[in-house]
Amino acid sequence: GGALGDTFTIGSTGNVTHVTSGGAGTDTTNISVTTGFVNAGSLDTENVNVTVAAAVDPTLTTSFGTGVDNVTILGGNELSTFTTGTIVDAVKTVDASGFAGNVSVTVANDKLDSTLTVTGGPLATDKIVNQIVSAATYAPKSSGVEILDLNLDEDITVNLAGMTGLSRVEADIVNSKTATFSNVGHTQTVRLTDAGNTASILEVKPADATDLDNAVLIEIKGGTIAAGAKLKTTDVETVTVKASSAETIDMSLATMSSATKVLTTNITGTSALTLSATS
Repeated sequence: GGALGDTFTIGSTGNVTHVTSGGAGTDTTNISVTTGFVNAGSLDTENVNVTVAAAVDPTLTTSFGTGVDNVTILGGNELSTFTTGTIVDAVKTVDASGFAGNVSVTVANDKLDSTLTVTGGPLATDKIVNQIVSAATYAPKSSGVEILDLNLDEDITVNLAGMTGLSRVEADIVNSKTATFSNVGHTQTVRLTDAGNTASILEVKPADATDLDNAVLIEIKGGTIAAGAKLKTTDVETVTVKASSAETIDMSLATMSSATKVLTTNITGTSALTLSATS
Protein backbone atom coordinates (compact mmCIF):
# COMPACT_ATOMS: atom_id res chain seq x y z
CA GLY A 1 0.00 0.00 0.00
CA GLY A 2 0.89 3.63 -0.40
CA ALA A 3 0.76 6.72 1.76
CA LEU A 4 -3.02 7.07 1.46
CA GLY A 5 -5.81 4.72 2.46
CA ASP A 6 -5.72 1.58 0.31
CA THR A 7 -8.44 -1.05 -0.27
CA PHE A 8 -7.60 -4.65 -1.17
CA THR A 9 -10.42 -6.87 -2.46
CA ILE A 10 -9.95 -10.64 -2.62
CA GLY A 11 -12.61 -12.81 -4.29
CA SER A 12 -13.84 -16.17 -3.04
CA THR A 13 -10.95 -18.07 -1.46
CA GLY A 14 -10.42 -21.31 0.42
CA ASN A 15 -7.15 -22.69 1.76
CA VAL A 16 -4.95 -19.92 0.36
CA THR A 17 -2.72 -17.57 2.35
CA HIS A 18 -3.12 -13.99 1.10
CA VAL A 19 -0.74 -11.18 2.04
CA THR A 20 -2.03 -7.61 2.35
CA SER A 21 -0.11 -4.78 3.98
CA GLY A 22 -1.05 -1.11 3.83
CA GLY A 23 1.10 1.96 4.08
CA ALA A 24 0.74 5.12 6.13
CA GLY A 25 -3.00 5.58 5.56
CA THR A 26 -5.95 3.68 7.01
CA ASP A 27 -6.18 0.56 4.86
CA THR A 28 -8.90 -2.03 4.31
CA THR A 29 -8.94 -5.65 3.18
CA ASN A 30 -12.20 -7.12 1.86
CA ILE A 31 -12.05 -10.91 1.56
CA SER A 32 -14.71 -13.52 0.75
CA VAL A 33 -14.01 -16.94 2.24
CA THR A 34 -15.32 -20.45 1.81
CA THR A 35 -14.40 -23.97 2.93
CA GLY A 36 -10.76 -24.41 3.95
CA PHE A 37 -9.89 -20.82 4.81
CA VAL A 38 -7.63 -21.04 7.89
CA ASN A 39 -4.87 -18.43 7.69
CA ALA A 40 -5.63 -14.73 8.20
CA GLY A 41 -2.26 -13.94 9.74
CA SER A 42 -0.94 -12.15 6.65
CA LEU A 43 -3.94 -9.84 6.40
CA ASP A 44 -2.35 -6.79 8.00
CA THR A 45 -4.46 -3.72 7.26
CA GLU A 46 -6.24 -1.62 9.86
CA ASN A 47 -9.66 -2.88 8.76
CA VAL A 48 -10.42 -6.43 7.65
CA ASN A 49 -13.89 -7.33 6.36
CA VAL A 50 -14.51 -11.08 6.01
CA THR A 51 -17.57 -12.27 4.07
CA VAL A 52 -18.35 -15.93 4.77
CA ALA A 53 -20.16 -18.17 2.29
CA ALA A 54 -23.47 -19.68 3.41
CA ALA A 55 -23.29 -22.98 5.40
CA VAL A 56 -19.48 -22.74 5.71
CA ASP A 57 -17.59 -23.00 9.03
CA PRO A 58 -14.17 -21.33 8.75
CA THR A 59 -11.85 -22.07 11.68
CA LEU A 60 -8.72 -19.94 11.71
CA THR A 61 -5.48 -21.56 12.82
CA THR A 62 -3.58 -18.30 12.29
CA SER A 63 -5.59 -15.23 13.26
CA PHE A 64 -5.34 -11.65 12.02
CA GLY A 65 -2.10 -9.66 11.78
CA THR A 66 -0.72 -7.32 14.43
CA GLY A 67 -1.53 -4.25 12.33
CA VAL A 68 -5.27 -4.99 12.36
CA ASP A 69 -7.53 -2.75 14.45
CA ASN A 70 -11.01 -3.78 13.37
CA VAL A 71 -12.38 -7.12 12.14
CA THR A 72 -15.86 -7.28 10.62
CA ILE A 73 -17.49 -10.64 9.86
CA LEU A 74 -20.29 -10.69 7.30
CA GLY A 75 -22.39 -13.13 5.28
CA GLY A 76 -23.07 -16.70 6.32
CA ASN A 77 -26.42 -18.17 7.33
CA GLU A 78 -27.86 -20.02 10.33
CA LEU A 79 -25.64 -23.02 9.47
CA SER A 80 -22.43 -21.02 9.53
CA THR A 81 -19.90 -20.73 12.35
CA PHE A 82 -16.83 -18.50 12.24
CA THR A 83 -14.06 -19.41 14.71
CA THR A 84 -11.43 -16.69 14.96
CA GLY A 85 -8.46 -18.45 16.45
CA THR A 86 -6.63 -16.33 19.06
CA ILE A 87 -7.21 -12.63 18.43
CA VAL A 88 -3.96 -10.70 18.71
CA ASP A 89 -3.66 -8.02 21.37
CA ALA A 90 -3.68 -5.15 18.84
CA VAL A 91 -7.23 -5.79 17.59
CA LYS A 92 -9.76 -3.34 19.06
CA THR A 93 -13.07 -4.61 17.66
CA VAL A 94 -14.54 -7.84 16.33
CA ASP A 95 -17.96 -7.06 14.85
CA ALA A 96 -20.21 -9.95 13.77
CA SER A 97 -23.48 -7.97 13.88
CA GLY A 98 -23.81 -8.43 10.10
CA PHE A 99 -23.06 -12.18 10.20
CA ALA A 100 -26.06 -14.51 10.00
CA GLY A 101 -24.28 -17.44 11.70
CA ASN A 102 -22.57 -17.62 15.08
CA VAL A 103 -19.03 -16.68 16.09
CA SER A 104 -16.52 -18.10 18.54
CA VAL A 105 -13.91 -15.47 19.42
CA THR A 106 -10.81 -16.57 21.34
CA VAL A 107 -9.13 -13.73 23.22
CA ALA A 108 -5.41 -13.93 24.03
CA ASN A 109 -4.57 -15.10 27.56
CA ASP A 110 -5.27 -12.44 30.20
CA LYS A 111 -6.51 -9.92 27.58
CA LEU A 112 -10.15 -10.06 28.59
CA ASP A 113 -10.55 -6.30 29.03
CA SER A 114 -12.20 -3.19 27.63
CA THR A 115 -9.51 -2.63 24.97
CA LEU A 116 -11.37 -5.21 22.84
CA THR A 117 -15.07 -4.95 22.02
CA VAL A 118 -16.80 -8.02 20.57
CA THR A 119 -20.22 -7.68 18.93
CA GLY A 120 -22.29 -10.78 18.23
CA GLY A 121 -24.87 -11.49 15.56
CA PRO A 122 -28.56 -12.48 15.55
CA LEU A 123 -28.14 -16.07 16.78
CA ALA A 124 -28.16 -16.80 20.52
CA THR A 125 -24.95 -18.89 20.48
CA ASP A 126 -22.12 -16.40 20.02
CA LYS A 127 -19.18 -17.08 22.31
CA ILE A 128 -16.04 -15.49 23.74
CA VAL A 129 -13.34 -17.93 24.89
CA ASN A 130 -10.44 -16.99 27.18
CA GLN A 131 -7.83 -18.56 29.42
CA ILE A 132 -6.79 -16.53 32.46
CA VAL A 133 -3.38 -17.33 33.93
CA SER A 134 -2.72 -14.16 35.96
CA ALA A 135 -4.53 -13.11 39.13
CA ALA A 136 -6.36 -9.83 38.48
CA THR A 137 -9.75 -8.21 37.95
CA TYR A 138 -11.00 -8.40 34.37
CA ALA A 139 -13.72 -6.28 32.75
CA PRO A 140 -14.62 -7.60 29.28
CA LYS A 141 -16.70 -5.54 26.86
CA SER A 142 -19.21 -7.04 24.45
CA SER A 143 -22.66 -6.66 22.93
CA GLY A 144 -24.89 -9.47 21.73
CA VAL A 145 -22.47 -12.23 22.78
CA GLU A 146 -24.39 -14.79 24.79
CA ILE A 147 -21.67 -17.11 26.16
CA LEU A 148 -18.42 -16.38 28.02
CA ASP A 149 -16.31 -19.55 28.25
CA LEU A 150 -13.39 -19.26 30.70
CA ASN A 151 -10.52 -21.53 31.68
CA LEU A 152 -9.35 -20.15 35.04
CA ASP A 153 -5.88 -20.91 36.36
CA GLU A 154 -5.63 -18.21 39.04
CA ASP A 155 -7.67 -16.34 41.63
CA ILE A 156 -9.63 -13.85 39.53
CA THR A 157 -12.60 -11.50 39.45
CA VAL A 158 -14.55 -10.95 36.25
CA ASN A 159 -16.86 -7.92 36.18
CA LEU A 160 -19.76 -8.66 33.80
CA ALA A 161 -21.19 -5.12 33.77
CA GLY A 162 -19.80 -4.37 30.30
CA MET A 163 -21.22 -7.50 28.62
CA THR A 164 -24.61 -6.49 27.21
CA GLY A 165 -26.75 -9.45 26.18
CA LEU A 166 -24.67 -12.08 28.01
CA SER A 167 -26.79 -15.07 29.07
CA ARG A 168 -24.25 -17.61 30.39
CA VAL A 169 -20.78 -17.80 31.89
CA GLU A 170 -18.92 -21.14 31.82
CA ALA A 171 -16.16 -21.56 34.42
CA ASP A 172 -13.42 -24.20 34.52
CA ILE A 173 -11.56 -23.65 37.82
CA VAL A 174 -8.27 -25.37 38.65
CA ASN A 175 -7.22 -26.70 42.05
CA SER A 176 -7.48 -24.32 45.02
CA LYS A 177 -8.45 -21.19 43.08
CA THR A 178 -11.40 -18.83 43.46
CA ALA A 179 -13.30 -17.47 40.49
CA THR A 180 -15.48 -14.48 41.36
CA PHE A 181 -18.08 -13.08 38.98
CA SER A 182 -19.49 -9.67 39.85
CA ASN A 183 -22.41 -7.68 38.48
CA VAL A 184 -24.27 -10.87 37.62
CA GLY A 185 -27.80 -10.16 36.40
CA HIS A 186 -31.01 -11.97 37.34
CA THR A 187 -31.31 -13.50 33.86
CA GLN A 188 -27.72 -14.72 33.63
CA THR A 189 -26.53 -18.23 34.44
CA VAL A 190 -23.10 -18.99 35.88
CA ARG A 191 -22.24 -22.57 34.93
CA LEU A 192 -19.55 -24.54 36.77
CA THR A 193 -18.06 -26.97 34.25
CA ASP A 194 -14.89 -28.11 36.06
CA ALA A 195 -13.44 -27.74 39.55
CA GLY A 196 -10.11 -29.26 40.56
CA ASN A 197 -10.61 -29.96 44.27
CA THR A 198 -12.52 -29.04 47.41
CA ALA A 199 -10.71 -25.69 47.59
CA SER A 200 -11.93 -24.66 44.13
CA ILE A 201 -14.51 -21.92 44.72
CA LEU A 202 -17.09 -20.35 42.42
CA GLU A 203 -18.31 -17.02 43.82
CA VAL A 204 -21.29 -15.19 42.31
CA LYS A 205 -22.04 -11.55 43.18
CA PRO A 206 -25.18 -9.74 41.98
CA ALA A 207 -25.02 -6.13 40.86
CA ASP A 208 -26.15 -4.73 44.24
CA ALA A 209 -25.76 -6.95 47.29
CA THR A 210 -27.77 -4.46 49.38
CA ASP A 211 -30.98 -5.27 47.48
CA LEU A 212 -33.44 -7.31 49.52
CA ASP A 213 -34.50 -9.58 46.65
CA ASN A 214 -31.22 -10.64 45.07
CA ALA A 215 -31.31 -13.90 43.13
CA VAL A 216 -28.64 -15.81 41.22
CA LEU A 217 -28.75 -18.94 39.06
CA ILE A 218 -25.83 -21.36 39.18
CA GLU A 219 -25.74 -24.42 36.93
CA ILE A 220 -23.62 -27.46 37.75
CA LYS A 221 -22.65 -29.23 34.54
CA GLY A 222 -19.42 -31.23 34.39
CA GLY A 223 -16.92 -31.79 33.01
CA THR A 224 -14.95 -32.94 35.94
CA ILE A 225 -16.14 -31.34 39.16
CA ALA A 226 -14.44 -32.53 42.36
CA ALA A 227 -16.83 -33.65 45.08
CA GLY A 228 -16.97 -30.87 47.66
CA ALA A 229 -16.14 -27.99 45.33
CA LYS A 230 -17.61 -24.83 46.80
CA LEU A 231 -20.21 -22.27 45.80
CA LYS A 232 -19.99 -18.86 47.46
CA THR A 233 -22.57 -16.09 47.76
CA THR A 234 -22.96 -13.29 50.29
CA ASP A 235 -26.29 -11.65 51.10
CA VAL A 236 -28.06 -13.24 48.14
CA GLU A 237 -31.62 -14.04 49.19
CA THR A 238 -32.34 -16.70 46.56
CA VAL A 239 -29.75 -19.08 45.13
CA THR A 240 -31.04 -21.47 42.48
CA VAL A 241 -28.76 -24.42 41.72
CA LYS A 242 -29.54 -26.28 38.51
CA ALA A 243 -28.17 -29.82 38.42
CA SER A 244 -27.29 -30.82 34.86
CA SER A 245 -24.85 -33.50 36.01
CA ALA A 246 -24.69 -35.61 39.19
CA GLU A 247 -22.37 -33.79 41.62
CA THR A 248 -21.65 -33.10 45.29
CA ILE A 249 -21.29 -29.40 46.12
CA ASP A 250 -20.31 -27.64 49.37
CA MET A 251 -22.57 -24.66 50.20
CA SER A 252 -20.79 -23.60 53.43
CA LEU A 253 -19.72 -20.29 51.85
CA ALA A 254 -23.26 -19.26 50.93
CA THR A 255 -23.90 -16.86 53.81
CA MET A 256 -25.96 -13.92 55.01
CA SER A 257 -24.40 -11.08 56.99
CA SER A 258 -27.32 -10.74 59.42
CA ALA A 259 -29.28 -13.28 61.43
CA THR A 260 -32.47 -11.54 60.30
CA LYS A 261 -31.78 -12.34 56.66
CA VAL A 262 -32.89 -15.59 55.08
CA LEU A 263 -31.16 -17.53 52.32
CA THR A 264 -33.40 -19.70 50.17
CA THR A 265 -31.79 -22.40 48.04
CA ASN A 266 -33.84 -23.79 45.15
CA ILE A 267 -32.80 -26.99 43.38
CA THR A 268 -33.76 -27.62 39.77
CA GLY A 269 -32.47 -29.78 36.93
CA THR A 270 -32.54 -33.40 35.87
CA SER A 271 -29.55 -34.91 37.72
CA ALA A 272 -28.82 -36.00 41.27
CA LEU A 273 -27.30 -33.22 43.36
CA THR A 274 -25.90 -33.46 46.89
CA LEU A 275 -25.51 -30.14 48.71
CA SER A 276 -23.52 -30.20 51.94
CA ALA A 277 -23.10 -27.61 54.72
CA THR A 278 -26.18 -25.64 53.72
CA SER A 279 -27.07 -22.81 56.10
